[in-house]
Amino acid sequence: MAASVRVSTTADLESLRAKLSSSAQHACRALAAALTDAHPLRRLKFERLGCDPLDEQDTQNLAEQIDQHATYEVGVDAVEWLMGKHPGREWELAPGAHGAGHDIVSTDGSVAAEIFAAVSPSNNDKLKKDVAKVSSFAGEHRYVFYRSPQHGQRQQAIGTVVVVSLGM
Repeated sequence: MAASVRVSTTADLESLRAKLSSSAQHACRALAAALTDAHPLRRLKFERLGCDPLDEQDTQNLAEQIDQHATYEVGVDAVEWLMGKHPGREWELAPGAHGAGHDIVSTDGSVAAEIFAAVSPSNNDKLKKDVAKVSSFAGEHRYVFYRSPQHGQRQQAIGTVVVVSLGM
């Protein structure tokens, strides 16, 4: 995935949404072209038909683009939610942050969140792992945001972490 993106305004969010829309259209065109090939599944599996969701010039496997696109959509929606809950802050959105880094952090260090999109939040214990990861955050506010077809919009606390299902 691309490096972290700083988000300060709703205009920043709309810019990210426009990039996501453009890269999704790119993927749809590539998919349509691949389906006319004699070996479409081979092409989908092995060729770099997709792109980074925020950078159409950065080619990648279409399946990877689909996963990253879904995660970025959750991230953008989560930052929008956080901007409403914690106004006046700037945000770093870095889906797939590894180690001690978090997928979303406020630049003042008071808020952190993990994000994901999955068919089920229990797949690979993703929800449990993300709650555990963000629980160690030293700042005041901890969140996990996710999107799953199994859950509508809802919110619950698990220990010191607020878990938000963004719905479909």
